[in-house]
Amino acid sequence: QYHALFAEIYEDIYSAIDPLAENIRKLRAFPPTLDEMIALASVSDDSMVNGARELAADLMMKNSGMVQLLKDVFDVANDTNEQGIANFIAERIDMHEKWDWQLRSSLA
Repeated sequence: QYHALFAEIYEDIYSAIDPLAENIRKLRAFPPTLDEMIALASVSDDSMVNGARELAADLMMKNSGMVQLLKDVFDVANDTNEQGIANFIAERIDMHEKWDWQLRSSLA
């Protein structure tokens, strides 16, 4: 059960990388390198859990932080009238809220 859910989440997030980079380029900026992304990361990979249930709980906690970060980015995109980027971020918020719901349900 968890293996399939984790795979679905991974595939969704991985598939969002290129569109994210494209949206950054639309702003006439360059996407950060992997090293820069790690340095800028607000979600750390410091988990020392091994069990599937513990991994799901840890992922749920980190995903909740990602939802808030995306909502902050959405507000900035709207404030600067970047509607295409706001739409992209809105879709990401929707997906992360779906993961939140599914992770919560699986832990109940």
